[in-house]
Amino acid sequence: MNLTPATRWGLNLIALLGAVIALRLGETIFIPTVIAVLLAALMWPVATWLNRGLRLPWSVACLTSVGLLVLLTLLLRLSFALVVTKVVQDIPANTPEGETTQQRLYTNFRDQLARISPLALHKDYFPEDPQDLRLYHYLRETLRGPYVTEALLKLLYFTNNWMWHWVLIMFLLLFLLLEGQMLTRRVVEVFGPSKEAQRQAVGALADMAHQVRTYLVWRTIINAAVALLVGLVYYSLTLK
Repeated sequence: MNLTPATRWGLNLIALLGAVIALRLGETIFIPTVIAVLLAALMWPVATWLNRGLRLPWSVACLTSVGLLVLLTLLLRLSFALVVTKVVQDIPANTPEGETTQQRLYTNFRDQLARISPLALHKDYFPEDPQDLRLYHYLRETLRGPYVTEALLKLLYFTNNWMWHWVLIMFLLLFLLLEGQMLTRRVVEVFGPSKEAQRQAVGALADMAHQVRTYLVWRTIINAAVALLVGLVYYSLTLK
């Protein structure tokens, strides 16, 4: 075929569009697979330590590491459910008593902010009377509508959808851990029969897994530190 530059550009754009459509239609498979691969890179040292350190069979070590991850996920889910329940209970009702509670919460927040702020609070942004704050009226109108119910329904739908994806991710993760060595050999064989090429491929895969593992671990540590800092700030301002 005598392809002109315009034809090549058109074919490349069609191929790119096809890849985007394929990713969009297959996101329910691609996204869990990518997450499972990342988790496999993270959990591989755990399974290896259980296998070599505690002398557990490889299948038992993989099942144990995945079970620990599932237990951690369930604990986080339970904690999140308790927090959401507490937040819903703390939302003031749309009654005169509820409005009094809302005003008292704003007053306490403003007093705590004025106590720790090095500058005086601007009266237009933080007025002493909550009735002079537009945000207070917006929040009150929001609580009067169906916003809270709709938000809870969306959260329930998202949680249910997430659980189904998480079950699929756990099965993929278990498969990747159990057959990880076999999959690594098959990937390495793609680079040819040369021992030197295979050795370099193994080193590249190990380095990639190490870099991904390092990123995930440090990202988790940073997120935990930020959560602790934000929690201390919220606690000092008496926010809920």
